[in-house]
Amino acid sequence: MQPESPPRCIRADRKKSSFEVMLRGSRQDVVAAARKAIDDAGAGGRFIPSTGDQCGRDTPDENLRALVETARTYGR
Repeated sequence: MQPESPPRCIRADRKKSSFEVMLRGSRQDVVAAARKAIDDAGAGGRFIPSTGDQCGRDTPDENLRALVETARTYGR
């Protein structure tokens, strides 16, 4: 009998379309995209929403905060 594997964690690198949402979308667009990502991959927790390896220089702070806030509240 093999030992049980430890729980895994998924980090989502945002697709190009999501990069555009972060850069040019409204706060509501970011919240909707984050909720969809959590619904698609976050069953049982252990999901880390991410902007990938970068954010556009002009990404609004409000959109970054919306992603973090959504992960903290909706992702529970």
